Amino acid sequence: NGGSDRIASLSEIITISAAASIDLDVETERGSAAGLSFEWNCSALQNTSNCSTFAIALNDDKWYQRESLIFNGSALGLGLFKFHVTVFSNNGRSDITSTLLKIVDDSPPIVEIVDFASSIVSVDSRLVVYSTSTPSSDFLTLATLHSSENVIFNTSWSLQSGSLAQGLKLEDWTTTKTFISAPTSVLSSNNEYQREHNLVLKSGSLVPGSYYTLRLEARLDGISTPGYAAISFKAAAAPSGGILEIKPAAGIALETLFTLTTRNWASDAFPLKYAFKVIDSEGVLSTLRTATSDLRLKDAILPAGTPNVTVQVIVYDSIGSMATQSRSVRCAQLDDLDALVNATQILLANMIALNSNEGIYQIVVAATHADATNSISGLSSVLTDAVATVVASQDADIELVEQAAVAIEEVFARSEFETATAT
Repeated sequence: NGGSDRIASLSEIITISAAASIDLDVETERGSAAGLSFEWNCSALQNTSNCSTFAIALNDDKWYQRESLIFNGSALGLGLFKFHVTVFSNNGRSDITSTLLKIVDDSPPIVEIVDFASSIVSVDSRLVVYSTSTPSSDFLTLATLHSSENVIFNTSWSLQSGSLAQGLKLEDWTTTKTFISAPTSVLSSNNEYQREHNLVLKSGSLVPGSYYTLRLEARLDGISTPGYAAISFKAAAAPSGGILEIKPAAGIALETLFTLTTRNWASDAFPLKYAFKVIDSEGVLSTLRTATSDLRLKDAILPAGTPNVTVQVIVYDSIGSMATQSRSVRCAQLDDLDALVNATQILLANMIALNSNEGIYQIVVAATHADATNSISGLSSVLTDAVATVVASQDADIELVEQAAVAIEEVFARSEFETATAT
């Protein structure tokens, strides 16, 4: 991420930064803090100067290795320049992006757009673009403008490239104003005379796979040159094309250990994570495993079906989009009372020894689906106690909480014995 395209004054202090770049393998840090390194390159597209003066002005032979470039506009001179940055991760992967900078001999408004964490965004969530605009790059001009109620400052968002869903216009998909016009006197000196003009696009406004450029332009009465900044991004398509395999093709609840495998997923935003769930014959959804990078779930314990249950894999990409794939599997009842008790107790003991919260929940849900469970006094208490054991120690992971809730609900809903005691 090399920042947004923009225009700047010859006398302005300019910052071009790749600090927002991310390594998807490092979840909590960005830029150099995530172990990334950088290689910048400057090229002059339209100019009365050239990029060779840039290194001299910075007085740094290795300026191109910096995370951020901070310089006066005069270091480049008038013209249009493109800065490329190649970002390298510790494991040898790399990506390249660029940003345009136009230097003018004027004092245009300063427009800044906050960079996205990634140049790829989700179509399943609303999109918020944060920005600030300052009427002039000259501070003395700002102080004079603040005392005037007759100088109008306009800021306007526009869609420069890409088509929105249903062929609608930008203003049809936003929950914020695309155009603001007000005198400069309303800008607060405490906020450095800046106007916040954020753009919020509703979920579903972007077309998967499309590329977009949004531009914010600022115009001030009396200054011929407008200020602007633009941000470009791709709307990611949700993961697709994956399959789900279940082995064996049929089994018995609490006896058969199933292996669930998913593969062949395509995505615009790797890496992917995979959660596995099961839908019983009554339509109740419970989690077999929360989302991880592992494409396989071994030794899954499924509830009995009539005769089938539906297993589902939910795939999440790195920016929040998701997709599902389902498959039905035959899972018969274990009706023998002694076999049910023995299987339940052995499996619970194993899972407790392995400290497998998810395994315990799978057993509880599967055991409560067995018709024989209601005939065994005391088994419901065993199941409830097993859930209570892990609930007390688990963290606030929302899917683990959901697993516990489903497991407890199943015990109470199906048990004819000791419900009051368990409660």
